[in-house]
Amino acid sequence: ELTELETFFKAATLPPGPVMLNECMTITDCFRFIHSHFASVKTNNGNKIFLPHHERLKTLKLLFENNKYLQL
Repeated sequence: ELTELETFFKAATLPPGPVMLNECMTITDCFRFIHSHFASVKTNNGNKIFLPHHERLKTLKLLFENNKYLQL
């Protein structure tokens, strides 16, 4: 699943400005967000503490796929 996410984000056109991931989280730099989350997930593969990082990447992918992200 991680490989699928990486493939998706490598091909995705990222918005230039901030994006709301949910009502509580705004991503100010999508590239840095994606890069740092992948680094954390890969370094800590299997560690449940980093499961939220993986979930946020999946959520962002769904928002991009459905074009339902709110750009600020």
